[in-house]
Amino acid sequence: MARKIKEIKRFDFKDKQVLEGLAKTGIMEKQDLLKFITENRVDTYLHEKNSLIKECYCDRHHVTYYRLTEKGKDLVKDKYGVTPYKYNSYNHDRIMRDEYMKLSQSEQLRTLSEPDFRAFVRETIIQDKHSYDDEKRYKAIELEQLMKDGTYSLPDLATIKDEDFYEGMTIELSDFTVYESVSENYKQYQIDSKNAFAQGVGCTMSMTYTYK
Repeated sequence: MARKIKEIKRFDFKDKQVLEGLAKTGIMEKQDLLKFITENRVDTYLHEKNSLIKECYCDRHHVTYYRLTEKGKDLVKDKYGVTPYKYNSYNHDRIMRDEYMKLSQSEQLRTLSEPDFRAFVRETIIQDKHSYDDEKRYKAIELEQLMKDGTYSLPDLATIKDEDFYEGMTIELSDFTVYESVSENYKQYQIDSKNAFAQGVGCTMSMTYTYK
């Protein structure tokens, strides 16, 4: 007899982990989901009453994977305050998924999706432009201009590693480790602008080429 699936009304910490992970990286495969939730819970997510995730297939890699639905994206934004990353492709996003799954639980929770890291950079610029510190104001104005003219481009994913974090710290851009997945359609200027951002603000860049 088929299991009767009801609408999800309660979400626990494991739900938070998997839904935030999907929002921050774009994709997960079944084995990734099962590190957080049960097979039954996956089925519940997929059911039309809930429809938090959808099943997709990559012909190039012959693999089934999962992405958030629009309902899932709205839930993650409203419930957990995470702005979902805009899906690129399986080939691109699998690298971010791989890097994310290597992180500790605390690092995963500190990880910012690309749009949330963009918001953090924007807020940093605004705050520093109003600083009493002349050097901070100058650097903020310079960073804003370099972002506007495309000299700097933001990475796919950003986190603060455990060894760089302590409670009560004032978080600076230089505290982040950032990740970039470089697929075959990237132009050299795009790669250069990602590296230039990391070098310019002093954060650690981890860049992976999907076609090598």
